[in-house]
Amino acid sequence: MRIARIVPVLALLAGVVLTGGTAQAAPAAPERLASPVAPAGTTAGPGAKDAWYSKTNGKLTFDLSDGSTGACSAGSINSPSGRVVVTAGHCVSRIGPQPSNFVYHPGYERGDKLPTFTPSYIVPAPQWVDKRDRKFDYAFLVMNDLPDGRRVVDVAGGHGLIINTVYREHVHVSGYPYRMENGEVQWYCWGIAAKDDFSNRHKMTCDGNDGASGGPWLRNYQPTGLGDVISVTSTNVDKVNRAPYFGPEARDLYNSVKDL
Repeated sequence: MRIARIVPVLALLAGVVLTGGTAQAAPAAPERLASPVAPAGTTAGPGAKDAWYSKTNGKLTFDLSDGSTGACSAGSINSPSGRVVVTAGHCVSRIGPQPSNFVYHPGYERGDKLPTFTPSYIVPAPQWVDKRDRKFDYAFLVMNDLPDGRRVVDVAGGHGLIINTVYREHVHVSGYPYRMENGEVQWYCWGIAAKDDFSNRHKMTCDGNDGASGGPWLRNYQPTGLGDVISVTSTNVDKVNRAPYFGPEARDLYNSVKDL
């Protein structure tokens, strides 16, 4: 098993050029990078809790430097390797002592319902690492396979991934906020998102506080528990969640990990 490490994005690139700096290009036409896929041997993803629960969403836990355990939200994304998970950049890369011993818990619901996964690579957006730019507060993790050879997508399925989406559209936001049942249960917000003109991020009224960071923002969400990721939760201020805009920089980052 490989030991997880935060790696420089350029070390993973082979003929891929990342967009540098913090400037964002004007939105182009939506571009699909991945299509949703159900867990191996199934046609649907939800559990018995309700129609919106999804085993494709999960909790990311980690150890903090003070000896406590931290948690964020995350979701698996379909990829050629079947090993990719997306979360917020600040969940994996912080100022000062870094979190460690990450574990991804797909479909977490008052305990593990499925096998858990550890990452071999943790790849935050370089704009987040270099400048802590909230417009790029996202990261991809590449998960180790289970001892029996199953990948995270085999166990939990994988959402699709679309970049260059419009700001105003119906989205479904999933996460594990501490204020809701102590982060032990998936909670959801859904509605029409909008553009935050100050930061050029997505925004939507949703009181997802600590623990909800990294939860996927999904369009085309289905009762199967699958949808298309367009972003992840970054901040919550005054009961408004904000999420980075996935443009060409997100494409480059995904392309750097999708085959690992």
